[in-house]
Amino acid sequence: MTKKELGSVFTEGFTDYMAYRIAHSAGVHTREHFARALTRFYLEYMDVASSALSEADAEFLRYRQGMMAAWALDVELQRISKGKYGFRELIRLLVKQHANTDGLTKQELIAALTTIGGERFAALYEQFTGTDASVDFSLFMKSTGIQIKPVQNPGQALKEFLKGGDSVISFAPANQSEKGFLNHFLSR
Repeated sequence: MTKKELGSVFTEGFTDYMAYRIAHSAGVHTREHFARALTRFYLEYMDVASSALSEADAEFLRYRQGMMAAWALDVELQRISKGKYGFRELIRLLVKQHANTDGLTKQELIAALTTIGGERFAALYEQFTGTDASVDFSLFMKSTGIQIKPVQNPGQALKEFLKGGDSVISFAPANQSEKGFLNHFLSR
């Protein structure tokens, strides 16, 4: 994706999510550490998204939005493919198709998203990248065993969390279906 079309800050967020995801699946991070990392990124995103934005805040929002979008897209892709595909498979497809190019266009990315996840999945990506508005990520976590506690004041919740407070994201399946999804998602 060219910087002009999407922005390097958003793309960096995608890259950082993948780094945390790979570290968790390699056993470097525990489930609790992964949940706490997601909590920090989520609260930072929600805090900045709910504030009046300076130029620096807007850039930070795009960075965190990239991370949160990658997470939600990873979960959604695994859900709609019944665990067959995840974000790593999407990255493999993109590298295979565009390894010797100077990046890819938005149209090429949308085509890859459609190939691997269908038109609804490509539309979901468009939703994340088409706005600076806050996205309700809890909607994407339904029936996954990933819980996001509601937060009334993201800034205050972030301060409490950074002082050692509780995570607002947890891996807590409510039934066998969620347990199966969550175990598969976290083991990939």
